[in-house]
Amino acid sequence: MGSVPEQKKIRIALVGGGIAGLSLAIGLAHASNLEITVYEATKEYREVGQGLAMHSNAIAAMESIDPAVFKAWRDSSSLVGSPEDADTISVTTVSLAWGPDTGAKVAELGQAKARKTVSRADLLSELLKVLQQRGGRIQMGKRLKEIQDLGKTVRLTFEDSSEVTADCLLGAEGAHSKTREYLLGADHPALPVKNPARYVSLRSMIPMEAARTVIDDHWTRNVSIRIGPHGWITTMPVKKGTVLLIGTTFTAPTDEDITTTPLPLQKFGEYSAEFQRLIELSTTVHADRIYFWDHDPAPTYVRGRVCMMGDAAHCITPFAGNGAAQALEDTAVLKALFQQLNTSEQIPALLAAFDQIRRPRSQKVVEISRQFGRINMMLDPPDHNLDEIRCIYGEGAAYCSNVDIEAQNQEAVRALRQVVE
Repeated sequence: MGSVPEQKKIRIALVGGGIAGLSLAIGLAHASNLEITVYEATKEYREVGQGLAMHSNAIAAMESIDPAVFKAWRDSSSLVGSPEDADTISVTTVSLAWGPDTGAKVAELGQAKARKTVSRADLLSELLKVLQQRGGRIQMGKRLKEIQDLGKTVRLTFEDSSEVTADCLLGAEGAHSKTREYLLGADHPALPVKNPARYVSLRSMIPMEAARTVIDDHWTRNVSIRIGPHGWITTMPVKKGTVLLIGTTFTAPTDEDITTTPLPLQKFGEYSAEFQRLIELSTTVHADRIYFWDHDPAPTYVRGRVCMMGDAAHCITPFAGNGAAQALEDTAVLKALFQQLNTSEQIPALLAAFDQIRRPRSQKVVEISRQFGRINMMLDPPDHNLDEIRCIYGEGAAYCSNVDIEAQNQEAVRALRQVVE
């Protein structure tokens, strides 16, 4: 069968060139009946100190989306552990850095074989290369301003006053999403991002040679979280193992203080000696100041021919390590659904199937990550019961990671077929 004439192709506007947007565009690049254009607000990707340690569900989702997406992640990342550990299960170790049980392990998160860490900017760069190699369409510097429902099409207006019309809009433009505003309304309580605990994180990128003088070599090759009641510290090797990302998370006393509150160094004096060495090391370089947001649950991710995905739909704090993973799960489901698309008229049913399958699971992960944040600050359980802490972590981590990606994809396809067949 020959290719579909250009004028007959179904036009997909994918707003947001992040991990989800680029991965979906790659996964659907060879679909002869689709014309996909990615519109990214920034003019170039930049490093902002964010590291990702992909869990097993994220790895499986990338493999499902396209082998090239999996390869882009593999080529831009570094193995957790030693080369001889490549065929073993690796984890993010959570341990206590405070109190009489200092050093006690309370969780192993993100269990996966051949697990790797990567900086977000490096992964985006690799994904962009793949998209360009496949002849994919991306326009940078296109920040969405307005969405109009034209019935059988959708009109997008950007802040540079340019306009495009598409048969479907997929909004993957992050937590502060214009697509989310369009779907929920400007006054909906679930529209804005939330940070009620006033989390602040300082992210420092430390040359690995310097890190090795401070901590055991094991932790320069693995991901760790050390927790306590005044804040916690995360360490993660990135940049092919040449840099140690140190993220120190704490809370501001009031909303007004969130942009200025300094590290509570005096309170960290109660923590382990290793924790304090890491804090001292982290202050030797400029640190990016990052705020952790999430969303209250939205009543829907779709309306008509418009859909939100990734952080636009379910912004997640990083405490369960599953924000990128949930965006990739969204992408895998949408890839499977769009492969079933025959006509533009099926788009509303397709998006409704996505909403049916992905909204409950992704919103539960938001709640799990919120709870992990409270545990990291020793707020839950209130009596610091280690057995209960381990149980909460274990159950939450299992829900996040232990999912059959292909079964989830096929469940969405069945939901679509029930409507269109």
